[in-house]
Amino acid sequence: MRPRVQSVPPVPGLSSRGLGDTSAPRAGTGFLLRLFEVVLALFIAGFLLNTLYPWLSQWNRLLGILLTLLAIMYWLQQGGGFPAEVLLFAAFIGWGALTGLLLAEAQGPVRDSVRLLAQEAALLFAVAVYVARRGKPTIVFLFLLVVPLGLGWFSHSTGELAAALSGDTVRRLVSFAGNENFLGFLCLYAVFGVAYLLWHRGKQKLTLWPLLVLPLIGAILVLSGSRKSILSVGFFALAWAAMAYGRARISRFRRALILLMVVAGLFMAGRSIVERAPVGGRFESVLSDPSASRDRLELYREGWSMFLDAPINGVGLGNFTLRSSMRAYAHSDFMEVLATTGVVGFLLYFSVYLVLWRRLRRVLNARSDPTSRYTVGLYQAMIITLLLLGLGTPNFLNPVHLLLIGVMVGHTRAMERNLRSVTPAEGGAVGDTTTSSPAVLRRTSRLSP
Repeated sequence: MRPRVQSVPPVPGLSSRGLGDTSAPRAGTGFLLRLFEVVLALFIAGFLLNTLYPWLSQWNRLLGILLTLLAIMYWLQQGGGFPAEVLLFAAFIGWGALTGLLLAEAQGPVRDSVRLLAQEAALLFAVAVYVARRGKPTIVFLFLLVVPLGLGWFSHSTGELAAALSGDTVRRLVSFAGNENFLGFLCLYAVFGVAYLLWHRGKQKLTLWPLLVLPLIGAILVLSGSRKSILSVGFFALAWAAMAYGRARISRFRRALILLMVVAGLFMAGRSIVERAPVGGRFESVLSDPSASRDRLELYREGWSMFLDAPINGVGLGNFTLRSSMRAYAHSDFMEVLATTGVVGFLLYFSVYLVLWRRLRRVLNARSDPTSRYTVGLYQAMIITLLLLGLGTPNFLNPVHLLLIGVMVGHTRAMERNLRSVTPAEGGAVGDTTTSSPAVLRRTSRLSP
């Protein structure tokens, strides 16, 4: 006798479009959630543009307080546990503040660093709560996509873009972004946004319209002159093709075709950059003269020496520059954290990535629909790219980096919440809302709050 199939009421955003396009509870779509969205949007825009308009910093302090209060309110309404990633980052800040204020040679840099990290923790928490409540991070990725385009338009209207394109001098566009690497990072984050928007969650397949903005983003990226950002974009493109699109359960032929197209595109783009763009000369100088990287290697050596001097507590947040012979930061997320907060701070900080990765693995193991698998693969490709980028820059001092971590934490928590709200049926996969299996029930029961 065949087992009786029990129908299950559909979960919003789950039964028809997949877990990766989760939606917030109906009660969360009212005025307060809209206010949360507006405040978050204004805060992100103000932070990304405060180099152009310094007066935005004053407004952002007020918006940050309001954003934090709204996040606390929504977290109390939602119930459930506190995001483990936020707790780990807060513990990292506490350890750095305690050891730095007690043992560091200079206290001023410690206080400045702790103040910045506390603001980043509030942003991480607020974004994670918002995305978990809304169920999808579309608005955040849209802002990360629009801002570099706005900077490109600004550079064109002021004549800076034409000056850079003239070829008369190797001029990087730094005046309208404050720092060429920051502008390059914005372009990398914009590429993350393009990759997120590429997936059509209703039809569960790729859509091509987000690719229309890639040429402009690529032009701004090249003109920024940020070598680490250019390399990170290339690496992310490969990781996206292999991990995000590759895990979406599509045919092997289409998967191989996409990967081949990405490799061919990167080859042609790289050749064009080296031969025609001013930044190509910077790449050639590194390849032809290994001593060009000597300063970075020396910073790594100095960072390791600082760690050996204080392996448990480190030399103190913000004190790397003071103790370096070149008066420079470590140019490395790994070495800066290890040297300034010791092995304890290192483990606390990088445990954030480990816990987030485990969340993604749990969702991937419990879901089989293409949308969920694409979303998980995309976030894993982003994490690996950000870790790679950390070899050349201290990510933990970059608020936008923590914003992206918050997006991933919030979205995966929304995925887990929807998994727990489904009563799967006997004999089917988790993605099937009409059938369940004991194995699936065991997997979903292990999902943490």
